[in-house]
Amino acid sequence: MHGWVGPLGHALQDLVPLPPQTFRAGACAVIVGDDGRVMAFERNQTPVGSWQLPQGGLEPGESPREALFREILEESGIGRELLTLVTEEPRLLAYELPEGFRKRIFGRGQTLYCFVLRFSGSEDAVTLGDCEEFRAWRWIEMAQLAEEVVFFRRPLYREIDRWLRELA
Repeated sequence: MHGWVGPLGHALQDLVPLPPQTFRAGACAVIVGDDGRVMAFERNQTPVGSWQLPQGGLEPGESPREALFREILEESGIGRELLTLVTEEPRLLAYELPEGFRKRIFGRGQTLYCFVLRFSGSEDAVTLGDCEEFRAWRWIEMAQLAEEVVFFRRPLYREIDRWLRELA
């Protein structure tokens, strides 16, 4: 059937639907200090001032909690023993990437399982892990981070801020 053209002039390959664009499943860590501020990290391969929460995609067969602690360790260097799980957002939260930011690995965006964790270590425990993703870290109010994060994550971070305020 190679080269077959249908009644409306479409080639056969044009009649087969493309797979839908998907959202990558991931986990997001809201690491809270004693004073209520959250730990934010500055991305490496973006302009200075690109701050965000630790997050990342689930690997095949990995649970959201396994992904959470793996991502925290990789991105911050903080071991699980220095973190206490406080709560988990019961809803999946998502953000959509603008067309120019989409890549095959991310798809159309991310759908995240969000967790709040209490940090009980000293600040020297934050080593930035493998240093591949982040170059710096700081404590910040969640509301401030929600206004400073890259524009396509702002609605998600505002929702996380609302959720944290409800928990307080």
